[in-house]
Amino acid sequence: MKGRPLTDKEVLGIAVLLFEAGLDTVAAALGFDLYHLATHPQDQQRLRDDRELIKPAVEEFFRAYSTVQMLRPGA
Repeated sequence: MKGRPLTDKEVLGIAVLLFEAGLDTVAAALGFDLYHLATHPQDQQRLRDDRELIKPAVEEFFRAYSTVQMLRPGA
């Protein structure tokens, strides 16, 4: 493997893996975010009342309901 180009089959396998991993994390993130909004009607109303809050809310959802955990070695 070292020093040789990837085969078409290997490239396809990597692409499929990335695609499937992306689907899983996106679906989970949307589920967490929608569940939060369904169970916190006051947050829904704030976003309806002030659409400028949508972008920071999305960023906060990513932080609060992360689907991927990054752990530091030794932590």
